[in-house]
Amino acid sequence: MASFGSFARSKEQRKEIFTPFADTKVEKKCYYKPMKKRAIISVSDKEGIVKLAKKLVDLGWEIISTGGTRKVLNKAGIKTVSVEKITGNPEAFSGRMKTISYEIASALLFDRLNPRHVEEAKALNIKPIDMVVSDLYPFTEVIKGEISEEEAIENIAPLIEVRSRRIGGANYQIPFPTNENRRFVLASRWIIEAAKARKGKSMAEKIAQEFLDAMEKQGTAIRKRDDVHRMAEANKAFAHFARY
Repeated sequence: MASFGSFARSKEQRKEIFTPFADTKVEKKCYYKPMKKRAIISVSDKEGIVKLAKKLVDLGWEIISTGGTRKVLNKAGIKTVSVEKITGNPEAFSGRMKTISYEIASALLFDRLNPRHVEEAKALNIKPIDMVVSDLYPFTEVIKGEISEEEAIENIAPLIEVRSRRIGGANYQIPFPTNENRRFVLASRWIIEAAKARKGKSMAEKIAQEFLDAMEKQGTAIRKRDDVHRMAEANKAFAHFARY
């Protein structure tokens, strides 16, 4: 059976017939050509992040960053734009709300090859973000195996506490045994207070660290328990007043 190409009378004619099918290339045109590319950097593990950011800056990139990452970069002399300046909103909820916003999502998702998207981006004053540098929260490093909440609470919870009571016209600091519910309440309160007093990091990370410290019988919450026990020991002479 004769092929389609055999009906062509010359090599040149056969080439003309098959070229549209074999050699056609579809070229995609980028309608958005920003003066400077932008990268958003927000990581838990800061190792190597300064080197990467410096390289990007040397290549003419603008760096957008958040929280602790931005502090590290700025300390290294790298100029950054805060994510709050892009979103118009402050960081909130212990760092859980930083980059989640219409402005950031739009800058990442609009199609640079779609002229309609480009026009909408310009109308909305959305400038593209061309790279995201992030990592997963380091749960493995934080928990270092399994954290036993029960063990941590048990280590912190006081066996005895001191309460003020007025007897015979005088105030006494009287030791009282602490019941189970009260022990849990005090341990939880001290963990939260200790976590709030820590600097940097998110609240989740600070609480996790307090649990880790408690499992090792150290940390601020453990010291609070020890202070309560020492006070009770110092006032044990008034323990008999507890029955009044």
